Amino acid sequence: MGFFYKKCEVCGNKMNIFKIFLKDFTTLECKNCRTKYQAKETELYTTINFLFKNLGVFIILFLSAYATVYIDNKIYELDAGLFFVLMVFLWLIFCFIFLFFYFLIISNFIKFEIIE
Repeated sequence: MGFFYKKCEVCGNKMNIFKIFLKDFTTLECKNCRTKYQAKETELYTTINFLFKNLGVFIILFLSAYATVYIDNKIYELDAGLFFVLMVFLWLIFCFIFLFFYFLIISNFIKFEIIE
């Protein structure tokens, strides 16, 4: 079973839980049997979600700034315009890496219960 899917307990259909992240829903509905699941936030989910959302921004900014300064000092000697472009590029790369691991980790801590 994939990391980003919830298996329906009634019919066995796979439901994509990205809908919870992208559209901020709290319920999933099986397309086959119309069973509805409510997302239940546990203490561990709340703690990890808080840490990722608040500390993640600072980690991304620090890593992109540190990597840019390191590349500028050790490898190339960039002018101001290229330095800024490199920093933005590294920031985007670190954001995508962070979001992938965030979705991967947080999707395993969401618990669902049948409501209908």
